[in-house]
Amino acid sequence: MPGITCQVMPGLTPQRLTLKFHLGFPSGSIADLKMPDNAALAELCEALGFDTLWHSNERFYREMFVRMTSSAMVTSRIGIGGAIAEPFAIHPALTAQLLATVDELAGGRQTAALGRGFARSVSSDQRSPRRPGSDPGG
Repeated sequence: MPGITCQVMPGLTPQRLTLKFHLGFPSGSIADLKMPDNAALAELCEALGFDTLWHSNERFYREMFVRMTSSAMVTSRIGIGGAIAEPFAIHPALTAQLLATVDELAGGRQTAALGRGFARSVSSDQRSPRRPGSDPGG
């Protein structure tokens, strides 16, 4: 991939920079996209030259790892990203198993962001997520 040559300050050696373009869609923005069309979207993103296609993980929409798998099976170059894998919603060992499965299909192109996430379904009196199995009163 061609890089961009720039000089940061007078007297410094020019550096080559490589720009990478990532694309992601919030789950709500592609809610009408049927699963068979997810593969076509991934193929289009790869054909347009994007470096990574990010798959969002929001409750009550299509499952992130399934969409990542669908994308991995029809592409060969583009990165397959997942955002956000929540350790409070899915046990970290299960998340690792899911990522390993996607990785096997993607040939090392997968990546995922881990974090607390955000649930719009959480009531306003719940201030922070609790670990599975923790005391709901504490």
